[in-house]
Amino acid sequence: MRILIWGVILVFCLPLQAQKSYNQLSLDLKYGASIPISPVERISRSEYISFKNFQVGGRYMLNRKFGLSGAYTYQGFGNQNAGLSFHRLSLEGVASLSHILNFPYYIKEYINLQVHAGPGISIASPNNTSNYDRMGNILMGGSLLFNLSSHLALVGDLSYSYQIGQWYGYDGKVLNTQENSDNGANLLVSFGVYIYLGKEKYHADWY
Repeated sequence: MRILIWGVILVFCLPLQAQKSYNQLSLDLKYGASIPISPVERISRSEYISFKNFQVGGRYMLNRKFGLSGAYTYQGFGNQNAGLSFHRLSLEGVASLSHILNFPYYIKEYINLQVHAGPGISIASPNNTSNYDRMGNILMGGSLLFNLSSHLALVGDLSYSYQIGQWYGYDGKVLNTQENSDNGANLLVSFGVYIYLGKEKYHADWY
């Protein structure tokens, strides 16, 4: 966990290094829906789709093609009596397909397609108790960016989270009474903004 926390801190410290002719740092704010994928044997998936997904993070582009992203994510499933809440820290690598694949200028001036993947660690707690559970995450997803100005972009994101060592189901109840953890997964569909920081006219996403 310490390695992951230091990695997230590193994302925010990298801008102290030599600057390029474009901005490299952005503040990321997203809100959206969480969809349980597994385990769902004892719940109705449609009843546990939740619009309690909030994410705040920072992204540092090492160059126009590759970067690092650190984020805190909150996800809530169910209700106060039967539900589960996740608090997650993650560190992901980011790749700009628009630059890697060299999209035509008239496309990548306004639209940027990115993919991201990396590890995370979560604390999950049932909504009706004070117990909690720690687990590892493997994350992967894609983002579609729309350029609004030199310091702002809209983003839509679809991410997949695989939970390793999950003790509680999305209803807040223990998954396995034999004292064995399980693995789980969920989808995150979110929308938000990237706020570009820096004194240069353009960010690496649009340079």
